[in-house]
Amino acid sequence: MTNSFAVIILNYKRAQNIGAIATAAREALPDAPIFVYDQGERDDFLRRDDVPWGEVWVLRATANGGSGARLMLASRLPFDFYIAIDDDTFLLPSQIRRLAELVLGEPDRAHGIAGQRLELHAGQIGWRHHMRRLNGAVSILNQVYAFSRRQAVAALVSTPEQKCIVAPE
Repeated sequence: MTNSFAVIILNYKRAQNIGAIATAAREALPDAPIFVYDQGERDDFLRRDDVPWGEVWVLRATANGGSGARLMLASRLPFDFYIAIDDDTFLLPSQIRRLAELVLGEPDRAHGIAGQRLELHAGQIGWRHHMRRLNGAVSILNQVYAFSRRQAVAALVSTPEQKCIVAPE
């Protein structure tokens, strides 16, 4: 990939997931810097031994800026493209690579993944819509996203007449 990529992992209250997410991101995009944007309020975050500390840059927020914090961060960093992963979303390296391919192929669109799966409940098969906070297989993918720096900047400066390019979560 000739364009520059970075990975942003938002941490709020699930520091126990950061190691697995960062490891998958490193395998998927070996040359991309990985930024863990820590918005959590846990003092033990930096003492975790499952995070590959030599593979990540940690940025600490003074308060939780929500999911929009990744756009603020991306607009200030010098990379062309970003893969933003929440601390409660587990992807395979192949899924992360695929997001990178998609955003390179269509750089004016945001590309995302969220999970749903079919589950048996009360004797019927139905969709489990919220896959956050669950490390498990999904039936379909539709909550991680890949976007360009240009999209992040445009989303932050959009006026009521303009539509935000990056859809909110």
